[in-house]
Amino acid sequence: MHKLYVYSKKIGYIFFVITVISLLDCGRGSSTDGSKDNAGNDIVIMDIQTTGDSFAEDIQRDIEAEAGIEVGSDTKDIYGEEYDDIYEDTIISDVQSDDIEFDDAYIEDVDGGYIDNVIVNFEEDSERLYANPGMGWQTFYRSANDDKNLAGLPSTCIYYRFSWIQLEPEEGKFNFELIDNWLKKAKENGQRLAFRLMVSASGTTSNEPLLGYAPLWLRDAGASGWVYYRDNNENKMQDANEPDVWSPDLADPVTEYYHTRLVKKLAERYNGNPFIDLIDIGSVGLWGEWHFYAAVIKEIVGNPPTGGTIGGWIPMYSEDLRKKIIDLFVNEFPSHPKTMLIGDLYGLQYATSTYQTGWRADCWGDMNWHMPKFYDQQLQRANAMDIWQSGLVALEPCWTMQYWYDKGWDIKYIINWALEHHATYIQNKSGSIPPEWQADVREGLKKIGYRLTINRIIHPEEAFAGRAFNMAIEWENKGVAPPYFDYYLRLKLIRNEGGVKVEWISDNILSVKGFLPGTKSDIVHLDLPDQLPGGVYDVYIGIMSPYSEHTHPNLKCIKLALKNVDFEDCWYRVSRVAIK
Repeated sequence: MHKLYVYSKKIGYIFFVITVISLLDCGRGSSTDGSKDNAGNDIVIMDIQTTGDSFAEDIQRDIEAEAGIEVGSDTKDIYGEEYDDIYEDTIISDVQSDDIEFDDAYIEDVDGGYIDNVIVNFEEDSERLYANPGMGWQTFYRSANDDKNLAGLPSTCIYYRFSWIQLEPEEGKFNFELIDNWLKKAKENGQRLAFRLMVSASGTTSNEPLLGYAPLWLRDAGASGWVYYRDNNENKMQDANEPDVWSPDLADPVTEYYHTRLVKKLAERYNGNPFIDLIDIGSVGLWGEWHFYAAVIKEIVGNPPTGGTIGGWIPMYSEDLRKKIIDLFVNEFPSHPKTMLIGDLYGLQYATSTYQTGWRADCWGDMNWHMPKFYDQQLQRANAMDIWQSGLVALEPCWTMQYWYDKGWDIKYIINWALEHHATYIQNKSGSIPPEWQADVREGLKKIGYRLTINRIIHPEEAFAGRAFNMAIEWENKGVAPPYFDYYLRLKLIRNEGGVKVEWISDNILSVKGFLPGTKSDIVHLDLPDQLPGGVYDVYIGIMSPYSEHTHPNLKCIKLALKNVDFEDCWYRVSRVAIK
């Protein structure tokens, strides 16, 4: 057994002392299959399984107990000019900065000697806009390749709303091909699909009378509901362009049975799909927005349990039914983030407090009412201002940015509002972005969602086959929200000597899910295999998807905002270590 002591002086000059006990030997040998790299070297792949952990929380008491212990001073570069040439843009020294100072760190070896550590300080790439999974710009009802208004913005998410009539045009005959085709487009474009189910429309969807988003076979099966029109001017007058529409009452037993069956069928097929991003908790209200604003009843069909009067608006469902629908979506889609529409106070309170879901607003940018008079007040009433720490925030515009521009609204204010509310996704309904605003949108997108970087790493200049290799990593999330899904840190060691390339890759070490804005430190502990040949190895870091299906660069890994660091196929070359 030996101990790793990492002493670092951070903000407030607090000393961290970490004690790490070596894990069991995990060596399993090596092999060469005759393959070669681009330089013609034989490639030896170590078929080794390793383990790794973040000890930041587990050892907090140990850190506090040992705080204040003094340490050595010298940090040296053991690799000479060749190393300096490779990392000429990376500082490898005793690091000093305005707000963080690192003392030397060292390992106490089994024999009682000390091994100096290498400290690598990194610079953030503050200019580049990255295509990273689960955040940023959504395309709307089209893929990135088909969105001619992207204006060079990266996008890893397609947003779509599917109606019941699209997904089940005939009773029991499900049109999964529609969603499958969008998933195929998403995969081809390095995107994932976010979607919502809609039941009630604001107009008809075909030439067939009364046909909205719910299939008429449901009415013929005995479902009660309403015939209504949308009173856009709130004057109880039906405009010529607002036809009569039929909608079922979700509280009706017939509708409840078939609606529950539909959601379950969708979940059976798509929950856990690597190309599904998030699920909007929909179904309720016009467009699934959890309101029946200005939906004026013309005829009551059957005996809808929710009630309603001719000439009045369709009433909102009972709290019990709203709870059931939220429970249904959350329980059937456990593998994906969920967002709750902000419009319904009870639904927002229940979903965020019970399940820590995120929230979605479909009228972002409206400076007439939603932003100045409703959104903040609704979040405060629901006690959901800080729910972004566990559930993502997605924003869809009222109209498009061109409309905002024509109205003379301030794009900087609207973008800053999204940042202040910790948005992970924004979009423009795939409309055009005014040329004068494109720079502001790009700048805002650098902070929307997460933006991960590494400030510095510390590791021993030497390590030993069959023993522990330890690395301290100080991360920073410069975005406004955490990642809401698992992508995993992995390490790779590569040695090119004597015409033979040796490559060793760790298993998943730690997930970046839940990494809030700010800095944090992790101690990575890996057991090196006994059979790992000696020599000088390049050290690589990657943040990898858990899904082998994610082969597109947009989804395969998280790109780090690192400047002047070699990057290839999701791996960053960050340092070197001598293996003995």
